[in-house]
Amino acid sequence: MIVGLCLSVSAQVAPEVQTLVPDHPVQREIAGRESHTYQISLAAGQFARVSVEQRLIDVVLILSSPEGKQLPEINFTDAGEAELLSIDSASAGVYSLMVRGIGGSKMRGSYRVQVVAQTPTDSTKRYVAAQTLMLDASQLAKEGITGIVQAIEKLEQAMPVWQMPITTSGSLKRRSRSSSRNCRSFANRRSAGGKD
Repeated sequence: MIVGLCLSVSAQVAPEVQTLVPDHPVQREIAGRESHTYQISLAAGQFARVSVEQRLIDVVLILSSPEGKQLPEINFTDAGEAELLSIDSASAGVYSLMVRGIGGSKMRGSYRVQVVAQTPTDSTKRYVAAQTLMLDASQLAKEGITGIVQAIEKLEQAMPVWQMPITTSGSLKRRSRSSSRNCRSFANRRSAGGKD
């Protein structure tokens, strides 16, 4: 009876929330179905790029706005590649980022998450718009044939922007090549009637 009570109490403990500080990467281990939550504080008008290097496990990123609105899940790449997310903060506030492991609970791996904050430029704004098109396409693709056709149109609009690096940073160049490859792969799978 006491053991059951202790297990019940420990299962109700809220997950630890860590604050991500720009240019201070965090590395953690994660299992399938496990999730870690982070806070990201941004000033009004600030641009932030979140990079999650997936090591031996695929993860999904779930971002919530300071108002609590959950944005569509980001899962454009597989284990061994970086999952990237851009945030263009309209107002000052704290964003919540959840990193969730994909797969069964016996699947284990690690990841490295880092935030880079900067003043928005025309290039970063185009990049956020392209990311929005990718997320819209992902949602449309779930709606059947009509949605797939609209998804492909959005992917075709997003691809040229995703092929251009935001800066001369090597990691952004890797992202643009990986993302454009994933755009083509996603469009090809959808047009052939395949699944994600």
